[in-house]
Amino acid sequence: KVTQKQINAFHAIIGIISEAGELIEEFVNSLVENRDFDEVNFIEEIGDLCWYQALGLRQVNGSFNEAMEKNIKKLKARYPDNFTSKSAVVRDLDAERKILEE
Repeated sequence: KVTQKQINAFHAIIGIISEAGELIEEFVNSLVENRDFDEVNFIEEIGDLCWYQALGLRQVNGSFNEAMEKNIKKLKARYPDNFTSKSAVVRDLDAERKILEE
């Protein structure tokens, strides 16, 4: 049985995908049409992305702060010295998962 939480999370996921598509579309169109990038539209679409992210986080009782803190810890473990292409590919997913579950 599909729960309301799953429906709301799906809504958030589809919204994020749609808004990301609108960002790409604006960027590509500005290149193809040889015109300035629409910064006002960019900010508006980023705001829409934030709204959908907040909707998704709310479904799992999460927050932006929590998501960012966990992401930073994960990236520090993945790239202890600095980014390397090798570290981006060869990862300890179990260790990263443990960090995310803390």
